[in-house]
Amino acid sequence: PVKGLAHKEEYQAVAAACAKYDFYLEPTGGIDLENFEEIVQIAVDAGVKKIIPHVYSSIIDQETGDTRTEDVKTLLTMMKNTLNK
Repeated sequence: PVKGLAHKEEYQAVAAACAKYDFYLEPTGGIDLENFEEIVQIAVDAGVKKIIPHVYSSIIDQETGDTRTEDVKTLLTMMKNTLNK
């Protein structure tokens, strides 16, 4: 788990290693709308070819248990913005 960006330097090292050895990277733990784009950008900047961020419950409405579709749209926009830089 990356715990969001709590261990940013370690995450950058993992991303660099994944890029070097052509591994997929699946960051998980503490990822939300506030840090999603930076977490993905770190992997992109390192040269990781396939990034599978796990957002989990940060986009789930705690009252209904439903996924917040607007948050999914926001994540998609963030991903597109990051990949188009």
